[in-house]
Formats: sequence, C-alpha cells, structure tokens
Amino acid sequence: MVEAEPEGINIRLRAKYRRITLLLLVVAILFTIWTLAVIFAVFSLQLAGRWTLISPTYWVLADITIVALFLVVDALIFSRYRAKTHPSRPKAARVKKARKAKAQKEPASQMMKGRAVYTVTLPIGAKGGIFSKTFVAIDDSRVLQLRYQMIPPTSLWPPQQ
Repeated sequence: MVEAEPEGINIRLRAKYRRITLLLLVVAILFTIWTLAVIFAVFSLQLAGRWTLISPTYWVLADITIVALFLVVDALIFSRYRAKTHPSRPKAARVKKARKAKAQKEPASQMMKGRAVYTVTLPIGAKGGIFSKTFVAIDDSRVLQLRYQMIPPTSLWPPQQ
C-alpha cells in the first residue's frame, strides 16, 4: 500500500511533464516554421514591407532565443522529475552497495594473503586430473580463482578392469 502511492505520483508527474514538454516542443516547432516562412517570403518571394512586424533578422534571433529558453525549461522539468521520483543516491551507487553487502554475506572457502578466495572450477564439478589455476584480483579484499581442467583423470590413469 505504501509503495503504490509513490508509483501513482510517478505516473501523474510523468504525464504532467510529458504534456508540458510536448506543448513546448509544438510551440518551438511552430515558431521555427513561422520564422522559416518569413525568411522564405522576404528573400525568395521578394516580399518587403512591414507585414511581419519586425525584420527577418530579429525573427531568427527571437526563434533562437525561444528555442533555447524552451530547452532550458525542459531540462529543468527533467531534473525536477528525476529529483522527485528517484532517491538522492544514484542508481549505480545503490547497486554497488547491494553487491558489496551480498559479497560480504557469502563466506569464502579459503583465504590467501588476507584476501577471500572464491573458486570456480570448469567443467563444473570436475574432480581429479590436472588443472590450471588462474587468480584474478576482484578488489582489495577478494580474489577469484579459476580452475580449468586441462587433462581429465581418465587420460592419466586408465580405468581399472
């Protein structure tokens, strides 16, 4: 019940911010189309006069200003939405902390130079024979030991009859 409320808030905020962003986008596109029409009319059709109220140069400057303003407002809306719907800690930090906590719960089978050693044997469950061992440092407190079976026990010792 408690978790359903924030999800409802997220859905409403997302819908509200999408409408605002869509409105800003439509206004910016229409204004850009109008500016292009003014430029086309003045330079290609040779329509001079005061029918546009201001010169084409000022229309271009106004268009650039309005589009830039809309981009800033859209960025503010996006950052506000992220601040309201996401915790203050970034997702990567939360995942890293969860993985570290999980790794600390798992007991290591052995230690080497003060580091916990986690062993993986390939093929899985192989016993006997000759193995190559590769050690990979995970971090300051953990090491991964990869054991690859190079020669199976049946090649070394023939099965007894």
